[in-house]
Amino acid sequence: MNEKITVLGKEPVNPIGTCFDSAATIFIRLSPSEFSDAKLCHGIGISNYPGQPDEPIAHAWIEATDKSYGRVALDPIWMVMQPASVYRKNLQVSLVIEYSYRFFLKKWREKKYPGPYDKRILAMTIEGKKSKENNYGS
Repeated sequence: MNEKITVLGKEPVNPIGTCFDSAATIFIRLSPSEFSDAKLCHGIGISNYPGQPDEPIAHAWIEATDKSYGRVALDPIWMVMQPASVYRKNLQVSLVIEYSYRFFLKKWREKKYPGPYDKRILAMTIEGKKSKENNYGS
């Protein structure tokens, strides 16, 4: 496939398929005092990528309150920020698990990987779709 994938006119900043790692890396670099209400979100949405449109996918992103813009979502692949409600609507989110800074760090230490931790979301990842038996999750 030679189709260039863009979101809001931007090409991906991080490789497609690395959203859980990329979101975790960005999230742990946020200042908890500055972004006290920030959440790392793991969820299931609907793909709009060429070659897999309308397929359920697992995805990770960050949400926080911005003083100027209100509640916003930051996509870790495209590094695009938009209102969280618009982001969730565009992704057609059917399930989302939100992790606080402390709880996410605890889960990462416990599980030894940056997620997803919920079995329903894990089943929608590339690895989860390939695996017939899933031993991960919460």
